[in-house]
Amino acid sequence: MAEDNGTGNKVDNIHGQPRKLPYQFIKDITNDFDEAQIVGRGAYGTVYKGTRENGEEIAVKVLQNMTGFDNKEFENLRRLKHQNVVELLGFCNESEKVVAEYNGKQVIAEKMHTALCFEYVCNGSLAEYISDDPCLGLNWQILYKIIKGTCQGLEYLRHGLEVPIWHLDLKPANILLDKDMIPKLADFGLSRLLGDENTRKTISPVGTWGYLPPEYVQQGLMTKEFDIFGLGVIIAKLMAGREGYSKIDDMKEKMFIKHVRTKGSSY
Repeated sequence: MAEDNGTGNKVDNIHGQPRKLPYQFIKDITNDFDEAQIVGRGAYGTVYKGTRENGEEIAVKVLQNMTGFDNKEFENLRRLKHQNVVELLGFCNESEKVVAEYNGKQVIAEKMHTALCFEYVCNGSLAEYISDDPCLGLNWQILYKIIKGTCQGLEYLRHGLEVPIWHLDLKPANILLDKDMIPKLADFGLSRLLGDENTRKTISPVGTWGYLPPEYVQQGLMTKEFDIFGLGVIIAKLMAGREGYSKIDDMKEKMFIKHVRTKGSSY
């Protein structure tokens, strides 16, 4: 059954090519942006869990400070189709006339409502599963699935698109896990098109400290290996646990390998 957004527009199947969705539909499925529906916050906006009439769950990312919808996150996301990349279902970019105060006077202003709708990934982010306690962490079969799937997602971004994409903020919090613990790369707010460039110099800050390669930290250089460094950090944390990884700089290579083997023997 199609949902009526209150203006006569119907919203039925939202899978396939990402499509424009009415603002009223976004309000309805999030219960008017109820705080109880918030599942995440970030620099680019707030993420709500939305539920359709048919029970389907959707993640709604309400974007802040967007003057229009020609933004890089949407343009990058709309062409991504891979099991290890979170699926974009639709977008909202709708204006509304509101009364606002300006220089002490009441004026009519235009307010933009901008949001992205994604498949809802129910098991949270990988960050929630990195643990020093094997009983609280993941078994080896699931760890392997997550590492392999993350690698496949990056491989797709690099070689599966006409114009490759740099993610630029690869970290456990941006790897979501579905009901089968299949990893999905998410949060492409910092991503950039790679093109034919091997190296790019930037003064704009990107990424998260601890997952940034030394050539970027020291010289501001972004290379094609930028995301690979972050992947290596993630794998090391998964294998060693938080405490083990925090000691990596103080350990010799053999000591670190021994720590990982000791932790791994408990799987």
